[in-house]
Amino acid sequence: EKIKPLYGASTSRRSNANARMRKYESVGTQSEAPFLAIGEAVAFHNAIGPKRKEERLRYIKNHWAERLGRHPNINVYTSTAPEMSCCIASVGIKNVDPSAMQDYLWEEHQILTSSGFYEGEGNELQWVRVSPNLYTPLSDLDYFCEVMEDAAESGIPEPYRSYEPDPRRFR
Repeated sequence: EKIKPLYGASTSRRSNANARMRKYESVGTQSEAPFLAIGEAVAFHNAIGPKRKEERLRYIKNHWAERLGRHPNINVYTSTAPEMSCCIASVGIKNVDPSAMQDYLWEEHQILTSSGFYEGEGNELQWVRVSPNLYTPLSDLDYFCEVMEDAAESGIPEPYRSYEPDPRRFR
């Protein structure tokens, strides 16, 4: 017996590859909330204005990046020059695995980051990417800095210190 598709895919039997790929287009039931909220989101963006939004996001990034950039065991890989970046930035701590740091920040401090690494041309960079938003209070960023400075001084605690990343995690 033939297994039927799980989604309501097209039953077209055309032979070209594009038609055959259409069976993967069905995504099931979608929430209407994002579509209903788009008008309010655009109104909010327009009320703030793109220039003021950009200035606030850059200020937020520079607030924590300049502070952590002064620590000898911390590398901020994103420039604070206005023409180089706005809000998202990457930071690494010497001798601390970024995947372990990401999990430590989330599980122990509820700070959401993502980890990454680059290896090539004789260089190895490891970081967590920090993405605060327009409404992130400076007190939250100060707390993030305190956690990072403590980790740079003392390392991160077990079980994160002897962390073995999940092999399924993209690295």
